[in-house]
Amino acid sequence: MPRAALPIVVLPVFNALPALDACLAALDRTLPAGSVVRIVDDGSTDPQVEPLARGWCGRSSLDAAYRRQPVRAGEVHALQAVLEVDSTDVRDVVVLSADAIPGSGWLEALAACAERARDVASLVPWSNRDELTAFPSLREPNPLADPDTIAVAAAGLRDVGPVDIPPASGACLWLRRAALAAVGGMDAGSFRGPAGFDDLCRRAAALGWRHALCPTAYVGRQDAELLRDPASAGDRGRLHARWPDQQERIARCFLDDPLRGLRESLQARVADLAAAGPQRDLFA
Repeated sequence: MPRAALPIVVLPVFNALPALDACLAALDRTLPAGSVVRIVDDGSTDPQVEPLARGWCGRSSLDAAYRRQPVRAGEVHALQAVLEVDSTDVRDVVVLSADAIPGSGWLEALAACAERARDVASLVPWSNRDELTAFPSLREPNPLADPDTIAVAAAGLRDVGPVDIPPASGACLWLRRAALAAVGGMDAGSFRGPAGFDDLCRRAAALGWRHALCPTAYVGRQDAELLRDPASAGDRGRLHARWPDQQERIARCFLDDPLRGLRESLQARVADLAAAGPQRDLFA
């Protein structure tokens, strides 16, 4: 896929220096040269974060830039800050958690999945710690396995299109710029953290857009607790007040598990790759 067709990666950052260092190394390893990455330092109090991020931007082969917010305002405001820099930019965006460890080809997989279904407003990949898209076990904090092995296995699901699920924010969220414009952008007045992305997806769904799993992408994460923002604790209450059926929809998805068959297929492919050893390319 041409580099110009790939979305902008937005990386909100707050402290968690070792996790950030590992995430940046994974971006260097998995993204095509020239891919656009925008780091938004959300008022980190660790003085080592800025030199680490700026140094990486200077060394990386990616089109990477760093900006710092004066105080911690949350991931919603971090994304809003990037969108406001150039309101005429029509490229889609991916919000990536700073503890994420993506597998190979993740950004291209998300972009290809989005191109395949133009009515999709938002996409999430498989991950080890996200609720609805958890792999290999649903609703469990799976350990971070080799992300590239899982990514290669997931690429084998290329014949499967996006699968609709309720919005439940996690390690990575792809957003279509047209859908962002249609709903009037993020509600930064009501939300600081990930619940604001769930709200965005619900507002888009009300206009006929879809939220779905991209079955061909995998983004692992190290430890979401490292990034938890105590000031966003009230976000979930506001989300459920605005969308009273949100918890019921999530619970129903857990019970029905519409991804069970795909999860089992992915697990079988991972096992095949492990058994194949050096001949693993035959299974890609």
